[in-house]
Amino acid sequence: MLDSKYVEILNHLSSATSSIHATHLADALGKSVRTVKSYVKSINESYPGLIKASPYGYALNRERYKQIAINSVVAMPSTPDERLVYIIRSLIKKEHLNIVTIAYELHVSESTVRADLAQLKKRLDTYSLTMKVEKQTVVIQGLEKNKRRLLTSILYKESNQNFLNIESLQNNFDEYNIFKIRDIVVSTLNEAHYFVNDYALMNLILHIVVSISRIQHNNTYSDSETMDIISTNTEIQIAEKITQRISSYFQIQYSKEEVYELSLLILSSGSNINFNAVNELNIASYIDEGVLNLVDDLIKSINRYYYIDISENQFFFRFALHINNLLKRLQMGRSNKNPITMNIKQSCPLIYDCAVSVAHDISHRFNVQISDDEITYIAFHIGGALETQKSLGNKVSCIFIFPQYYDMNQNLYNHLTETFHDSLVVQNMVTDEFSIENFDVDLIITTQPLQTTPVLPVIVINPFKNERDTAQIYETIHRLKENKRRNTFKETISTMLSSQTFFLNDEPRNQQNVIDFLVSKAVDMGSVGEMFKQEIMDREAMSSTGFGKIAIPHSMRMNAEKTSMLVFISKHPIRWDTTDVNLVIMLTIAKDDRKVFADIFDPLSMMLTESVVIDQLLQATTVASFIEVLGYNFQ
Repeated sequence: MLDSKYVEILNHLSSATSSIHATHLADALGKSVRTVKSYVKSINESYPGLIKASPYGYALNRERYKQIAINSVVAMPSTPDERLVYIIRSLIKKEHLNIVTIAYELHVSESTVRADLAQLKKRLDTYSLTMKVEKQTVVIQGLEKNKRRLLTSILYKESNQNFLNIESLQNNFDEYNIFKIRDIVVSTLNEAHYFVNDYALMNLILHIVVSISRIQHNNTYSDSETMDIISTNTEIQIAEKITQRISSYFQIQYSKEEVYELSLLILSSGSNINFNAVNELNIASYIDEGVLNLVDDLIKSINRYYYIDISENQFFFRFALHINNLLKRLQMGRSNKNPITMNIKQSCPLIYDCAVSVAHDISHRFNVQISDDEITYIAFHIGGALETQKSLGNKVSCIFIFPQYYDMNQNLYNHLTETFHDSLVVQNMVTDEFSIENFDVDLIITTQPLQTTPVLPVIVINPFKNERDTAQIYETIHRLKENKRRNTFKETISTMLSSQTFFLNDEPRNQQNVIDFLVSKAVDMGSVGEMFKQEIMDREAMSSTGFGKIAIPHSMRMNAEKTSMLVFISKHPIRWDTTDVNLVIMLTIAKDDRKVFADIFDPLSMMLTESVVIDQLLQATTVASFIEVLGYNFQ
């Protein structure tokens, strides 16, 4: 049995595309280099040749990895969370457990198991389940569908890293033919011309795997557990066909309540609408006017607070269809899982923040809670539109100096403007260098060496198009863009941060203490009003701003009196929701400076995913040194 700490390092290496140095691996796992080397040695002792070492770092022997089917090796639970999952899975499978037996199986004391059970009670509360303990026997009590929800969430978490990989799922659940289940679901949906995306499909498969397991152990729905929401004939017919085929293959029998429950999941996961056929004239026949008005309000809100214009028709149609399905799920108390939520939160912070704002508006209007996973699906829709707009607004201006010779200069001009249409704005084309004085541009591109030495970058290219010149122009454009962004970032941070908003702390604090302290300082400076603290708490309630060792609390409304940045560096870890942070950066953004948020939030959040950068920032003792670290590490 492999210890979970070894499985963690193997999972990290399996997702890498090249060798990883021990120091980088240590940073990623939160371990020392010595510990990482010790882990690698132990793994190779158990599975010789599994991890290869070279001057470039560690790499997984993928053929060996595949041969030993490491994904199917059960890890010995060693942390409280892992023991909790083990206990839950055992309880749901066996219905009752003996505390002495659990302690023996987990190699821990009975007192440790009882402490784990206290945490289990809290976990069960979120699924409307209860735990009964009589002497040494533990039993989970509650509705069957809630037990399945709990088990599905555990299975999802275990397969989360490779959620869309059907082979990985099969390795995790080798007692069932996952490929056969997928084929049954996909073929039935196709026959009905019903569309679900890949994420929703895997959610359906997980639901069916759990239902098969529970039915095989004589655990079925009762009449009182479901059929409280109206489904439609289409989804019911699909569910009936899927369960008939599953029943035939696995020799089980679905109850009518379970068929209906599956139909509700299908209803909330997909649609029989042909997306390409939806247009401005017929969308009202697919979606209620109230939902269309809501989506229109959401898009206007994004534009108002983030300066992002996503009013294009195709986006509106697809976003409206998604929100329509989301509202159905919320009505049913359901939430689709998303395997890349944490990745999106960290790698696309501005997009995710826009999605949080949208989710907050929906939550406020319908008095519902929206999970981080559902917020990530909203971010999927916003992301494409935002990236398109960013590329259009981030072009380099230039002037061409091409001496006229028949139509050669025009042909070259046409070639360059077509090749670099998404990154280059051509202010003018002139025939000699003395005509460029009146133009304010970033770059000069010429076919002949210049007699003067301009302060601007100059690229001398061949009159005939070639790959070397194209590559040189691409490289220069990229460098100029990065320099622009870096300079803008540093200048903006310098205006927001001062010695009055920079705090070093060596006393133990908690999340609420730090928020109260920073808000009071912002109020004293006249940056925000009294309502700002509640706006901060509303944002945290939607989705925590803490990740890694940092937190960036801010309002979703960006209506502060003044734009500022407050930095709080703590020697002692601060418990921030479910993570420990040492660096808190609170942002206050004035209405007229909302574009500032878009300019700094993405690069700032991206930098702060790097443990090396965070460590450097935590060593900063002055505003100047803090800004210097940010400027140096800008990406």
